[in-house]
Amino acid sequence: MGGKNTFLKLVNQKDNQIIIDAQYRLENKDWLRKSQEISLMILKILSEKNLTKQQLAYKTGLSQPTITQLLKGKTKYTHTNLGRIEKALGVSLTHML
Repeated sequence: MGGKNTFLKLVNQKDNQIIIDAQYRLENKDWLRKSQEISLMILKILSEKNLTKQQLAYKTGLSQPTITQLLKGKTKYTHTNLGRIEKALGVSLTHML
């Protein structure tokens, strides 16, 4: 019986997390949309300037995984890391929104 109860508990926890994640996305959809726009602008600027994510990481002092997570929307932009990216690229991203 313990196996079934453990399984049901895990399924319920996963379902709860799905609901929590969906609720978060719904409540924050405006900011999430802006984050996507910022990521697209960064990718466009990197392409225009012929820079890689690794070079951006070096210029900002952020790790390459952090840059990748930001651009994929896996990590939230903060004022600090957004400011570092703007400085490294020589642009004002929030002004472009």
